[in-house]
Amino acid sequence: MRVFKLFLKLLYDFRRIILAYTLIFVGIFLALTLGSSPESEQLSLYDPLIAVFDHDNSPLSRHLKTYLLERNTEVEIVENEAAIEDAIFEDWLNYAVIIPDGFEDSFGKNGHYADLGVYASYDDGLNQLMDTQIEFYLSVWDSFRIAYGGSIPVSDAEFTLNQVDKIMLTEVKGSSLISESDNQAVIVGNYFRFLNYILIALGFQTIGRGIAVIEQPHLKRRDLVSGYSEQKRSWGLLAAVFAVMLLLWAILALVLLLIAGLSAVGVKSVIWMGISSLTHVLSLSTLIMLLMQIFPSANAATFLGTLISLATAFGTGIFAPREIIWQPLQTFFSFLPTYWDVSNQLILESTVSLSADLSMVWRNMAIMLLMGLFFFSLTLILRRIREKEVT
Repeated sequence: MRVFKLFLKLLYDFRRIILAYTLIFVGIFLALTLGSSPESEQLSLYDPLIAVFDHDNSPLSRHLKTYLLERNTEVEIVENEAAIEDAIFEDWLNYAVIIPDGFEDSFGKNGHYADLGVYASYDDGLNQLMDTQIEFYLSVWDSFRIAYGGSIPVSDAEFTLNQVDKIMLTEVKGSSLISESDNQAVIVGNYFRFLNYILIALGFQTIGRGIAVIEQPHLKRRDLVSGYSEQKRSWGLLAAVFAVMLLLWAILALVLLLIAGLSAVGVKSVIWMGISSLTHVLSLSTLIMLLMQIFPSANAATFLGTLISLATAFGTGIFAPREIIWQPLQTFFSFLPTYWDVSNQLILESTVSLSADLSMVWRNMAIMLLMGLFFFSLTLILRRIREKEVT
């Protein structure tokens, strides 16, 4: 407990840094999230320009294509990846959907809920609108599929599609209206993605500096001479790092509830977003510990906090849509836990109902935990080497 208590005492000296970072982060997030809409109840008008390519040509795929084209503006374009991406970049196409061959047959089987290919725009609000339309349609169809015992008989397919039409008639046709006040999943997803950036910067400025002090040779030598083993120092330091990072996360998560509203806690996708973000905090803590073992100085903590937070934010999709990020750069940053948490936030943000398969979310969280275990194992190895140097 000696290292744990000393670490917490050191962190008290950084209280002004923590408060400043927190206020700046919340201020920027509020400006980005709420500044675009003067009134929280204001409605936003969208008339998406879309293209739909149907390779299945089944009753379900044809009906889905008709449903999407009736509610949006169709754009005629050749099905070519480069042409579609150029059209989206030039803003005369907003969204493209590819319905693969075998879509209806595989729907709902082996965990496949919506095996669709999409090309998204750079507008998160518009992407959310299109994802909502598709998710709503498929969730209605899925309800009928489940009611029939897992597969809709061919003889009842036309009747079922007519029933789906009746349900869809309750929607607003033509240009779609969505309320910003009902878009809690989008707000929470954006918040947690930006939170990753601030936690990296704040983590290095706080626990990074604390580790730099704790790891000074004369302090380590004093502890070891007094009989306080290196193993106790390592686990005490880990406990202190986790405690501080979890406290920072809890404070910032509380701010999120004030922004999104307490009712957000009842949204299942929001709960999973929080679990994923918490998993990321644990893995991130061990990464900071590892890097501070390699570069044990306060100046290094400041430099690494600035460099890694900005680079990660641009490389993982926090500050820029992943569609425009160079793929090799994304692959490089996939070796950091932040990449996998951002992936989860994007998945959960676009999931209207949790009837979608969550195995991808669980897999990403497992990857983050394994990364955390790997980083901490390397930390223990480095600490053992440093212990021999000190003694």
